Amino acid sequence: MNTEHHDADSRNIGTQMFKLAFSNIIDDADYSGKSGEFIKKDIMRIIKELTSRGDEELRMKFFNGSMDPNNPIPNDEAIRKYIKMVIENNGLGVSAEEIFNDGGVAACIASREVFENSVTSLVDSEVVDIEMPGGTAIQQSVFGFVGHGNNKVKSQTGAYKINYNDGEELIWDKEDGSMEVIMSINFFRSVLPSDIKKKPFTEQKQWLIDHDIIKGTKTSSERSNPTPYGMGYRIPTQGLSSMFAFTVADVMPPLVGDLIIVPREFTAQTGSDFDVDKLFLATYSYKNGEREIETKENKTKGALTNALLDHYINLITDVKNFANARASIDVLTDKLKTDFVNGVIRNQQRSYIPGFASLTPRF
Repeated sequence: MNTEHHDADSRNIGTQMFKLAFSNIIDDADYSGKSGEFIKKDIMRIIKELTSRGDEELRMKFFNGSMDPNNPIPNDEAIRKYIKMVIENNGLGVSAEEIFNDGGVAACIASREVFENSVTSLVDSEVVDIEMPGGTAIQQSVFGFVGHGNNKVKSQTGAYKINYNDGEELIWDKEDGSMEVIMSINFFRSVLPSDIKKKPFTEQKQWLIDHDIIKGTKTSSERSNPTPYGMGYRIPTQGLSSMFAFTVADVMPPLVGDLIIVPREFTAQTGSDFDVDKLFLATYSYKNGEREIETKENKTKGALTNALLDHYINLITDVKNFANARASIDVLTDKLKTDFVNGVIRNQQRSYIPGFASLTPRF
């Protein structure tokens, strides 16, 4: 399915994903050298800092940096522009514009809830939501793109030579606990330096390989050593198995739109299919081609979200969470149908089932 790529380079990660990733942390357990207790406290510290940062941005935008309840200093021009935008985006019409232009307030019109909801959404987006680089990807089957088992997809010849991941199977469970994916290079727009973006796709791909961001052979003939590029989740996010950490095995040219190709086991893991299923991706923040790292001197938004993503990925990929993070959401259902219903109930019930049998504890 051809899909248009999105212009947005970021998205708000779901609160459901946070709740699930945060719900199975054991305080005295070790996760990549850090205790569960430390990880929980540090996740909340980062979220608090991001919340405060969003609060400050709203103060600067609408109140000239001040929101003293005793002496607020509203930025009339910023507020006026915001109200006008709400009117235009919600199609409230000329009459609503005239009311505000004549000094009226939201309570003067019947659709004043539009403004209340808009303000709530604005505060949520700045203060509550956590924005990270990433986007929405269309999930596509591996069929025809990679090999299966020991069989490889052979390289084609001519103008349309295609050979992703060297024709090999995508690894569902790497040693670091992540899974390999093939995705559109559109998801690297915020990573590639401006001068590299102007170059052909093959050179952009080689730059990603040379900087250990995706898998491949470097210009120096060495193999790259990429680490997880981010994590994804499916909506509805029904459990840890609806989320995953991924390492990029290869990239596709921008003309494919926002596609992602996942390992064949992924479909069973998440209970998804390919009727335009979407995966929501949160990726690391890069600056000048380098991943941002939080330090005492560097407290940028990108560095903070990267630290948060580090914790999430460590939790998702830890072997202690393997059963929850990789078991199919249909495992229990299949277990009941095959082992319990077929193996116990039906084997014992050899005669005609009497009326009201379905109401008995045995049934």
